[in-house]
Amino acid sequence: MQDMKCIFCKQCNGSHSHLFINCNITRKLWERLKVMANLCNVSNNWAEVISSIANRAANNTIWSVMQRLMFGAVVYFIWQERNLRSFGNCERSEIEIFRTIVDSVRIRIMGLKLKGTADVIKASDIWCFPIDKSLRYRSMLKDVDSLEWLVLFKSVSYTFGFLSVLVIWDEALLLANLALLVVGRFWGKLHSFPTIWFSLWVLLWDAAYAFKSMLMILVQALVPAMIDVFMFL
Repeated sequence: MQDMKCIFCKQCNGSHSHLFINCNITRKLWERLKVMANLCNVSNNWAEVISSIANRAANNTIWSVMQRLMFGAVVYFIWQERNLRSFGNCERSEIEIFRTIVDSVRIRIMGLKLKGTADVIKASDIWCFPIDKSLRYRSMLKDVDSLEWLVLFKSVSYTFGFLSVLVIWDEALLLANLALLVVGRFWGKLHSFPTIWFSLWVLLWDAAYAFKSMLMILVQALVPAMIDVFMFL
């Protein structure tokens, strides 16, 4: 007579609800993965999980795509593991199943064309999939008043041609980031804004933003300015 016990825990009677959610092993997988997919408000009841996933709007936002991919991968690989243990006389550990699911979702996401939104950057940090660095920079720039600070920054530099200091207010986090922006050269020698200086500033400001730094001094930008001072003297 076929054993009706759960193939994972060997204790409870097997059923879809128990196999995918209620079993101690698969429950641990689900609880870890649902947090990663921004599904913290979804319960651990199988019927409610199905209803919640089915009733969610299917759109092209990163979390909507991630949630559908994750749920499909969970069902597929848990059922695959069930068949391997039942008929293949082999089994994978909980960690191996978890990594298999995560890798499957990550590979699918890497094949998509992603926009530089805050959610995409957050998802890439959680799921460890690479994104174009320019997406991070563009997203960062959108968060600081639609580049208005950059217009002011350039205007002051072009007009006066000396060390410019800007206070940047991050409205999203309500955190004041003070950045000493050292640009150009003294005595009106700046005729065009070099791309390399802008790239360097964006890179360093991104580092300050990432670590929630209150003060970032762009030491690298001081070097050419100081050279010009000594040359003038």
